[in-house]
Amino acid sequence: MNKIYVAIMAFMLAYSVGQAQTQKCVLIGGSSADNTNGWFELGCEKMNAQFVNKAVDGETIGDAANKLFAGNLYTRQELETMTTLVIMYNQNVNVFDPSLIKENIAEYTMPLNPQTDQVIAYDYVIKKYISDCYNLKDEPTSVFYQSLSGKPAVIVLCTDWHNGSTTYNNSIRLLAQKWGLKLIEFDKYVGFSSEHLHPNTKQQYSMMYGRDTQVINGTVFGSNPERSRYSFIQGKMAKIFKEKMEDLPDFQAPVNGWNLVFEDNFNGNAVDVANWGIYLSAGHVGNGLRSPSAISVENGNLVITAKMKDGQIVSGGMAHKINYLYGRFVFRVRTDKDPSMAMNGVVLTWPQSGRWPLDGENDIYETGTKAERESFETFIHFGNGEGTIYNQQYHYVHPASAYDWHIIMMDWSANSLKIYRDGVMVWELTDKKGIPQVPHHLCLQLDAFKAVMGDPVKMYVDWVMIYQPK
Repeated sequence: MNKIYVAIMAFMLAYSVGQAQTQKCVLIGGSSADNTNGWFELGCEKMNAQFVNKAVDGETIGDAANKLFAGNLYTRQELETMTTLVIMYNQNVNVFDPSLIKENIAEYTMPLNPQTDQVIAYDYVIKKYISDCYNLKDEPTSVFYQSLSGKPAVIVLCTDWHNGSTTYNNSIRLLAQKWGLKLIEFDKYVGFSSEHLHPNTKQQYSMMYGRDTQVINGTVFGSNPERSRYSFIQGKMAKIFKEKMEDLPDFQAPVNGWNLVFEDNFNGNAVDVANWGIYLSAGHVGNGLRSPSAISVENGNLVITAKMKDGQIVSGGMAHKINYLYGRFVFRVRTDKDPSMAMNGVVLTWPQSGRWPLDGENDIYETGTKAERESFETFIHFGNGEGTIYNQQYHYVHPASAYDWHIIMMDWSANSLKIYRDGVMVWELTDKKGIPQVPHHLCLQLDAFKAVMGDPVKMYVDWVMIYQPK
């Protein structure tokens, strides 16, 4: 489809260069790790790292293993983009016993007992995560596809926050040593020791900072440190975490000739206008308006809403502010049904020059105006190669519902355009007349093909990633 050239184009940047991937840490853990504590979030902020806290108060590593077995500990997208898996559970139990370990995790009887199978659970989580990272080399939609060893699996373990938990702390050290994993030794650097009582209270120092108590070998210790990123102990743990994480190597992604240059998971409260230009213009071919009011971020999704207002359709769209010559564009998207057959959801690349169709238009995902969204299409627009503005096009019909979520990817090189749907390459264009040879930028739009519509219609985009050839 044609896209009206709007003023925001003037602010588009030129061709982008690759860079190291920003550190993105995912934490799993229990009561001393969940997001009411603060040390993990504060530590990641000090590192300028992205973070996702999946820790749950009261859970054990056994719960994490069961979630991983069920396929819901992390999403495929999180696996692709996380650089480090951090694990912190603080039950004072033994987590290292080679006699209980199986060579193949398929030999374990799942699900595990979260309270009694913690040795097995650590082994399962470590091996399964390493395996999942390795298997990305066989995933066509992964940036690690066809690489030698998949994605580097970086796992970081943690001791308890004080050194009174001798059974757990000693065994987690053995586990880290066995696998050669980074260990955050909170117990060693927190600033006090179980060997000495506080001179005033005559109690363990941990009692001053713990919300609860626990008895270990007849001695009462503080348990579960005070929860607040502004508390002394959380700040101290954040500092230890940051300092010990800094000697990890920079995570260069991707392997196999690609650099991740842009990622947006739409996890905030609004669109980041430093990266996106939001349209304010007439609608598609003059139908209604494109307005910033149609753009929102809800529950981790970009949402573009089209609805009638003051007798006309008000919808929207936005354009990424960086142009790229060639690259890999990946996104997860779905679009509401539309009985009025007025709205067309589209994710496309548009030329920096604005010269249409001479410099091309790649409509990677386009729903058309089908009421039930029973299929969607890919359109590649181009000029006729003789200097005129006559629009020619190639197109492919995806036999899949646009109402359902799909991961769509376009690999664009000088010699081909490859389209993938949910991990499978479904179409390839090799006619060089149809392949743009000038910089483009990514656009997300919900366009009106009529002057009026029925009930509101929404297009959802879960995330976007852009890669450049290395």
